[in-house]
Amino acid sequence: MQGGKFDHADRLFQSIDSAYRNSLSSTSDVKELIPEFFYMPEFLENSNSYHLGVKQDGEPIGNVALPPWAKVLILLVSLIFVILLFLRMNSLCTRIVLLLF
Repeated sequence: MQGGKFDHADRLFQSIDSAYRNSLSSTSDVKELIPEFFYMPEFLENSNSYHLGVKQDGEPIGNVALPPWAKVLILLVSLIFVILLFLRMNSLCTRIVLLLF
């Protein structure tokens, strides 16, 4: 929100897939994973039916578009959490092994 209004519809976070693709192709498109990504899938839904605007192609903004393999929000958030937990544990295990030897 800026000045009591939502940002332009084309600049709002609207699709996980498009955000990922844009971050791979443009160094100026930087996204931050907020904590809600790891425990609260509800933030991806426009459950209050706020009018967030209409994109230039005429498509209204609503829920965040999920990847095709993530049909259920809780599965997406759980998978992200498990992957990050695995990466963290993998990092710690490597340090423990190095410490032992």
